Amino acid sequence: KDLAHSYVELVHGLKDVVFRTDALGAWTFLNPAWTELTDIPIEDALGRSFLEIVHRDDRDVLAEELARGGQGQRSVRKEIRIVAQ
Repeated sequence: KDLAHSYVELVHGLKDVVFRTDALGAWTFLNPAWTELTDIPIEDALGRSFLEIVHRDDRDVLAEELARGGQGQRSVRKEIRIVAQ
């Protein structure tokens, strides 16, 4: 196996959600743990803003953390509450 294939297998096997957003906060990648946690199919979430499912009391804190990600920090690890759809 090549390294890229091994990485994909690793990310898809994790129980934690791994994601990527664009500069506006829209999901561009979600691993299968997303659907296990939220019951929202990945296809339905891609392109939508992450803030749509974050509890309103957690939005500002998370937005600040992710904004720092655009300032040289490559990842953010944060517990947040999500709102069931």
